Order: sequence, then C-alpha cells, then structure tokens
Amino acid sequence: MQLSTQIVGDPSEFDFRHRLLNLISFIGLLLCLFIAVSSHWLIEIELTLALYTTFVLTSLGYVFSRFFGNPTIAYTLFYVVTVFGVASNYIYGAGHKETSLFWLFTATVLITLGSPKAWIKYIIAGLIAMFLILFFIDINYPNIIVSSYENDSQFYADLTISILVGLIFCGLGIYLFAKQSDKEKDEVEKKSIELKKQRDEFEKLNAEKLKLLSIISHDFKAPLDSIDSALSFYNEGIIEEKNLRQQLLAQTRNTSQLLTNLLLWSNNQIINTKPDLKPIEINKILEKVFFTYVPIADQKNILLQLCNISFTEVIGDEQLLSLCLRNLVNNAIKFSNEGAVVKIKVIKHKKHITIKIIDDGIGINILKQKEILNQKIDSTYGTHNEKGIGLGLQITMESLAKMNSKLKIISETDKGSTFYFDLPLAPPI
Repeated sequence: MQLSTQIVGDPSEFDFRHRLLNLISFIGLLLCLFIAVSSHWLIEIELTLALYTTFVLTSLGYVFSRFFGNPTIAYTLFYVVTVFGVASNYIYGAGHKETSLFWLFTATVLITLGSPKAWIKYIIAGLIAMFLILFFIDINYPNIIVSSYENDSQFYADLTISILVGLIFCGLGIYLFAKQSDKEKDEVEKKSIELKKQRDEFEKLNAEKLKLLSIISHDFKAPLDSIDSALSFYNEGIIEEKNLRQQLLAQTRNTSQLLTNLLLWSNNQIINTKPDLKPIEINKILEKVFFTYVPIADQKNILLQLCNISFTEVIGDEQLLSLCLRNLVNNAIKFSNEGAVVKIKVIKHKKHITIKIIDDGIGINILKQKEILNQKIDSTYGTHNEKGIGLGLQITMESLAKMNSKLKIISETDKGSTFYFDLPLAPPI
C-alpha cells in the first residue's frame, strides 16, 4: 500500500471529504509539532505547553478520523484545536503585535479545505468572531496579553519562522487538495467511462437478444408455414409429388442454413470464441461448398461454376471460412434469376489469394452496399421469395474480421454482384 494511502485511507473505505480531513489533520499535527519543537526556546513555557496540547488534540482528531472512521469527532476536535491554538498564540505571544493573524489565516485555509461544505461558513464566522473578541480584549485589557519576546530579534525570528512554515503548510495543503481533487475527478471519469461501456454493451446485448427473439418467432415460423402449406396443397391434389419434393427440399435447406448461421452467431455473441488460424487447403473447402450448392442452384436452373481451383494452402480458420463461403454462395443463388451463372473464382497473388463469388443477379445499389458494410442489414427476399434476414452477411463479415480479412463488394443494380475477400498464403514448408 502506498504511503499516501496509509495516511489518508483507502478510497474504497473513505469518501473524498473524509480522506481530505485525514490529510489536513495529518498536516496539522506535523505543523503543531514542528512549531513546538523549533520555537520552544523563543517563547514562554505556557505557549509551548499550549502548542503541545494542540498537537495532542490534533493527533486525537486524526486517530478518530483515520482509524476509527468517526469524522464528526475529528471535525469538532479540529475546530477546538484551531480556536485553542490561535487564542493561546494570541494571548501568550504579544497579541496583535505578534503573528496571530497569519496563524489565523493558515488555520482558516486548512480547516476550510478539510471541513464539510455545510460547516465551512459557520467555522469561518466562528474564527472571525473569536479573533474580534481577542482583539477587543487586547485593546481594552492589555494587561491580560503576555509578551513572549525579550527583544526584537526574537520577534523577527518567530515572524520569519511563522511565515515560512505557514506558507509551506498552506501550499502543501492546497497542493494535496488539488491533487486529491484531480485524482478523484480521474476516478469519477474512469468509472463514468466504464459505466458507459457497460451500458453500451448491455444495450448491444439487449438488441441482439431482441433480434434473436425476432428470428425465432418470425423467420423460423415462415418456412414451417410454407412446408405446412405445401403439404396441404399436396393432400388437396393442387400440386404434384415432384413439386412437393422440390419445395420441401428448398425450404429445409434454407431453414438448415438459417439454423447453422443462428447457432454460430449466438455462440459467437455468448462465448466470442477465438479463431483457429492455421494452414488449410482452400481447394478442398471450395469443392465441398460447390458440391453442396449445385443441387440448390439446379432448383432455380442456375449454373454454378468453380473456376481456377488448384492446390493452395492459406492461413485461416477452416470452419469460419467454410461458413463464409456457404453464406456468400447461398446469397448469390438466392438473388439470381433462373438461367443465371454463379462463379466461385480464385485469383492467386504473390503473398495472398482473392476469393470471388460472382453472380449476374439483381445487384445492389450504392446506398445498400454501404449499409451492408456497416452491418445495417435488413430482411430481404430472393428472386423466388426466399426469406433472408441479413444474418449470413453479418456473420460472414465478423468471421472474416477474425481471420484478419475484410469483405468487399462490387455491384450495380440489375447487373449482378461480386463479393470478394483476401486470405494470406501459407508459408512454404
């Protein structure tokens, strides 16, 4: 524990005013002890005893405040000490001809810094009233006032010591007060930042929770309703068995992809798992995604092509990369018309590869592209009214970011889209 914390108390146990009182009390007892020890050869024995008494009372106030946690007794003792000390110094130190005014000023500064705000005006009024009473006695009953100086040298020596010590301790008190205030301000600002961060995280989690509930309540219900309708039409003889199989296959695959995205997304929100970045064979992952989506593309009479594929190792997370490719290929098929072509293309560079998913579908306008890249994605429908909620693209961008990559878009309305990203090549073995 730091020395300053040992003197004023731990912030977790004492509030700012209480710690400030501990600080001023500690400065006060050092001040009393210093004056008593350094000036006892210059002044009367009565004043020396008064100074030591002041030191004892100040020490008691510090002990009650710092170690017993009772600031009220400490405030009271501190005020009594101030009155007793200044009055003793005035009476036994030549009255208004001595340094009492300076000590009153010093005591006022220190006691003002260490007292509760509600007490300050009463304390200052009491000190001023006390000094006016002493001055009245000094003028009207001068015989009560004792001169402690045998010559001018002693007076100027005491005056010099009083001014220097008073200025030092006033300056120290003000400096420490300012330092404590700044420290307290920094702590408040730090806590404010932490609270804001926690509030933002809470709002984000709450928004994600609402989104999750929306997906479960609405988007899972839609394909189930569609399956129910298809089965009803089949039972009524409205559609043939072949058409039923096609609709069921499309709906179940679409729902399966949605469920996969949802599970991975929710897992990432809760656990925030770290990627397993290592050398992986990109051709195997691309082939697996390609053969998975060929039947789905055939349902819409779309030609799915795999271009420029060769053995290449890149640095990435196999699960995340497979998920990104499935989402991008699924979107390309979803937003392409019948008879279109969707290409999965790989371009190899010196230190990295670029993977492109190219379609000649409905395209995306500039405003929508910006919204996608800013992850402000709304529900959309494909060319065959396939339901989409934008979760796939969001997960794709989050997954690419974990692999130190970034999704990029080239698109024009009614002229198709190209979604692409880069991955570093694995170093040769």
